[in-house]
Amino acid sequence: MKAFYDSEADALQIYFTDPPRAGYAEDVDGTACFVEVDDDDEKVGLELLWTSEGLELLDAAAEKYDLDARA
Repeated sequence: MKAFYDSEADALQIYFTDPPRAGYAEDVDGTACFVEVDDDDEKVGLELLWTSEGLELLDAAAEKYDLDARA
């Protein structure tokens, strides 16, 4: 797992696989949190925009997509 934070954009990306795999993103909350899914329907990453205002969306993503929230 790798995580990258862009302080200028206030965006967090977390990759569960290395290297990240292509696929599509599913919207968690309608605006700022996306779970990335590869072509085999495996969850491979997560992106959170406006991180400083929405860290609780990580818990919502974990619950909705059966991810390990503690990891």
